[in-house]
Amino acid sequence: MLGFNRAWHAAHRMPKSPRLPVDIAWHGEQAAACGCRAMPRWLMAELKAQRGS
Repeated sequence: MLGFNRAWHAAHRMPKSPRLPVDIAWHGEQAAACGCRAMPRWLMAELKAQRGS
């Protein structure tokens, strides 16, 4: 984990009630830029289901 990137989080607020593609994109960018937390399990399960794995 990279730790908390305060500047990235300030510049990239998660929208209120995001649609799934926005949620996936935000968490992917967050993991690359900050990595302060893992992607939620429910979102990982959704990605896995979409990929057919």
